[in-house]
Amino acid sequence: IKKYKESNNKNINVNYYIVGPGEENEKLKELVEKYDLKDNVTFVGKATGSELDVLFDKSHVAIDHLGLHRKGLKQLSSLKSKEYVARGIPFILSHNDNLFGYKCPYVFKVMDDESDINTIHNCFANMSDVYIADGHHRCASAVKVGLKRRAAHPDDTGEEEFNYFLSVLFPDEELYIMDYNRVLKDLNGYTPEAFYAEVAKRFDVEALEEKQDKHPLEKGSFTMYLEGRWYLCKIGKEDIPDDPVKSLDVSLLQDLLLEPVLGIDNPKTNARIDFVGGIRGLEELVKRCKEDCKVAFAMYPTSIGELFAVADAGLLMPPKSTWFEPKLRSGLFIHEIEE
Repeated sequence: IKKYKESNNKNINVNYYIVGPGEENEKLKELVEKYDLKDNVTFVGKATGSELDVLFDKSHVAIDHLGLHRKGLKQLSSLKSKEYVARGIPFILSHNDNLFGYKCPYVFKVMDDESDINTIHNCFANMSDVYIADGHHRCASAVKVGLKRRAAHPDDTGEEEFNYFLSVLFPDEELYIMDYNRVLKDLNGYTPEAFYAEVAKRFDVEALEEKQDKHPLEKGSFTMYLEGRWYLCKIGKEDIPDDPVKSLDVSLLQDLLLEPVLGIDNPKTNARIDFVGGIRGLEELVKRCKEDCKVAFAMYPTSIGELFAVADAGLLMPPKSTWFEPKLRSGLFIHEIEE
């Protein structure tokens, strides 16, 4: 209740129903009175049968236990959690419940140790920079929406919901960047032999044997699948500029080959190029070349350090240059930007 009051300066309207008797209710009522939340908090008292049915039917989320750790308890399988599941209501808890585990999409587990919470709070208070590693184009779109809403609300205070968007923060050592590969639907009028010759003019090309790894093994290289065979292509050091964006392998492939030879001027809008996340493996590239494409390029993954260097220079990553894992589960939380 206290946290709701402290954060409720952005027109967030939440209604709480506290069901059941108990000594704790008196303390809660004092908080409700103190923070003037009588319109948001209803003390139902004891409720059973149809009375509970009414409450469940109009609830969007429920609370299991949040303070068991203060009693020295870390694990519980409560009756109320089973009731929530039976009713199809997502719920929040702070303890371990072996019946649900951590992968249930309808259960959200919060931290149960105030010291851990304070440690995290202090850590972020002293953090100078946060990097947008994935979803930067969606973030840019969110900014545009926020600016549009501000223009429509001259009395904007900066605290309205449209000034914010949902995000999740990971330490960089817990992120894994996979390759983001390219497939082309045609050779821009070249025969396979003529196209290979153009590639050989620009890169050091080596045909790979059947048993050799088809993934590029170092920065400054990529592999190409053409006419049923894999080739290793190495970029000359003299072709790598001293620029955090233009020195990326995806930029070098684009600037040295895709645009001048294959005519891909804008990879974001050109329908002749497609992108395949590394999570699908090289098999997907071979499959696409057998179905609707003529050539595929497997990239060496962009590093976290390269991403940081681009951000520190105030620049933007090229499109489809990083495939991040893990991908987040979604569906439990939404963010309404305007009522």
